[in-house]
Amino acid sequence: MTANALLEAACASGIACLGERDLRVVTAQLATTFEAPVTPPSFASLITWLKADSYSLPDNTVVGGPGLEWIDQTGDGNDATTGFGLVHYRTAGIAGGKPCLEIAGSTLLVPAFSFTGDFTIIVVAETAGDTSWLGNTAANVQIRRRRSGVNNASFFSGSGSEVISDAFSGAAGDLMMLTWRRSGVTVSFKQNKTDRNSGPNGGAFTINQIGASQFVGGIGDLGEIVYYTIALTDVQVEALYDNYFKPKWGLP
Repeated sequence: MTANALLEAACASGIACLGERDLRVVTAQLATTFEAPVTPPSFASLITWLKADSYSLPDNTVVGGPGLEWIDQTGDGNDATTGFGLVHYRTAGIAGGKPCLEIAGSTLLVPAFSFTGDFTIIVVAETAGDTSWLGNTAANVQIRRRRSGVNNASFFSGSGSEVISDAFSGAAGDLMMLTWRRSGVTVSFKQNKTDRNSGPNGGAFTINQIGASQFVGGIGDLGEIVYYTIALTDVQVEALYDNYFKPKWGLP
């Protein structure tokens, strides 16, 4: 899109441009909106980005140990390392023959990060069992897929009330992009692009673990994990789904 076309789009959208600097800002924003590829780093406050296809290893390799850490793609060093049990890299273990990390009652450890306000956590994974995708080694923190055998998701910060999503569509073991968000004290869920209920929980919590905890088991295949210290908007989450996660992972 040309600069003139961008400016015409700005006028058509009703944006008030007060000077040359404003025009440059609006032009840059519109260029990002219409042309830039949308990936996890497209939005501010990304603090961790882990993806299974960052590995290039033989099938069934045990990962997490020295030289085989799950590298944080933000460059901030929030790499996942060996925890309890064995986590295997599978070259085609997830739906559609995509690479994944296989969690089977095992864990990876990540540098502790405390959330005190808004957040967005996105996990692309498949599981047919009650599973803690993110949690804490010593506290009852649950970023959870499936609650007591129900095809849903839940969130518990360790205090206040647990927030439980509506039941999901599709089969229990379907590969999906699952989003947990908190804006203010309201926690909400998305299954791919579909809203799945919300509820209040404003408690602070710390994540330092991927997979099973002393409170919830962990079983399934992980493709990708990202988290932000802001609540992404619906438009932003859906842009990530449409432009990045859906085509990459073959989501519906």
